[in-house]
Amino acid sequence: MKHAIVAIVAGLAVTACATTSSQPGISAAAPPPGASAAFDYAPSRNEAPRIASSRFGYDLAGENGWSGEMRFIEEGGEALIVLTLYDADGAPTAAELTVDMPYLSQGVRRFSGETNAGQPVRVSLQAGPCEQSGARPTHYASIDVNGTAMSGCATETAQNDRWSLGLMDFLTAIDACLMEVPEADHVTIAQPSGGGVGVRLSNRNGERWECNTRANGRVNAVRTLDPSDALLGEGDPIFVRSVMPQNGVGCYAYEAVRHGDGRLIGAFGYDTCIGPGGAIG
Repeated sequence: MKHAIVAIVAGLAVTACATTSSQPGISAAAPPPGASAAFDYAPSRNEAPRIASSRFGYDLAGENGWSGEMRFIEEGGEALIVLTLYDADGAPTAAELTVDMPYLSQGVRRFSGETNAGQPVRVSLQAGPCEQSGARPTHYASIDVNGTAMSGCATETAQNDRWSLGLMDFLTAIDACLMEVPEADHVTIAQPSGGGVGVRLSNRNGERWECNTRANGRVNAVRTLDPSDALLGEGDPIFVRSVMPQNGVGCYAYEAVRHGDGRLIGAFGYDTCIGPGGAIG
């Protein structure tokens, strides 16, 4: 059961070449009764998969006390995804997964594989404001282990956090800036700035702007950006508001961002200009 995927590590820190140059939502309800039946393989924690070398992944949690982690790791020159689920008592179930293709089909991250006991596992991650006490998850998580379904939340983890983790906090400023600069068609980055939010915008013609809002969400200033003016993490990913483009448009693979009831918030775009297999993380 040695599953491997190609070029996954190369896609963990992509930047947007196109920007600088020119399904219904998954419920975050608690797992159904009997969900603990998925945890039927219980090695000691010392037998859980190796994750120390991981630089990207997801932390998982459900309302009934289960938790878990997905880690993208490199072993022997190959990259793979290690899933570890813990029941309420802490007993782990281990699995190795691959990315389902086509990548980001219908805008959802999907993975499949087997537990160490040979049971089938499927994982779906839908980007959106999943609610969980004391945390800020980035995705709704749906997991099926040998026919037993669990739902919960997933939080993206990385060596360097992407700006997109704070999308919902920036959405009011993004909307204000897109109204102020109607020529723009996507966001390349948003981040706190001077008590408000700084939003960088672009379009398919390569034009770029920086829009700054006050603490009340109103636009304070807009300036045109020089092509050489780029911030760390800008374009990784881009964000398109209220629409879901087709994969491949503008050199990107698109991930839908939805509310729990399925309403579309927008789409993250991950640069695929770096070649096949890029932007997997």
